[in-house]
Amino acid sequence: MLNKISRKMTSGLIKYVKDVRYDEEVYVYGFELVISTVLCWIAIIINAFLLSDVMSGIVFIIVFSSLRIFAGGYHADSYIKCFLMSNAFFVFLMMLKGLLSGIHILVWWGVFLMCVGYIGQNAPIINPKQPIGENKKKLCKKNIRYVLGIDVLVIFVYTILNQKMANMAILSIALVAVLMLISNNHKNTSRKEV
Repeated sequence: MLNKISRKMTSGLIKYVKDVRYDEEVYVYGFELVISTVLCWIAIIINAFLLSDVMSGIVFIIVFSSLRIFAGGYHADSYIKCFLMSNAFFVFLMMLKGLLSGIHILVWWGVFLMCVGYIGQNAPIINPKQPIGENKKKLCKKNIRYVLGIDVLVIFVYTILNQKMANMAILSIALVAVLMLISNNHKNTSRKEV
């Protein structure tokens, strides 16, 4: 279904754009990615609404997506699995946020700083199915540091204004670090088997 819609959109694009620079499959993949991402975000906002905490959904989407695009890490092998996992992760983080709400702020900041250190040191984690060149890798490394810097400032402000949102942002960053760890461990295990 997603592929069919993306192919129709690509056909329309190619029909109206005179200077097509890439192979048709590149545009199909791009449309699939955009559509699946937007649908996932909508589902997360719906889940957040059902859990009576839309702001946490927005914080999760912004923090998680802005880091993930440059940091990399584990990737599901289909759009539907990605959709389901992303929504399950969000609901899990919402439950975790509630369970851990009584933890002292210094513990939250300790977790946050460890995750920032890990991400800053190890990003980007390259998906073997979509290798990137050295220049793109350097650009991702540079961008991840900017995003992490912004996250530090935002979480500092949230700590003062709204601790629950700071906690959601920290949990979202921790999820990025965990997905990077999973991908790194999987990559290291695969190398040992060969």
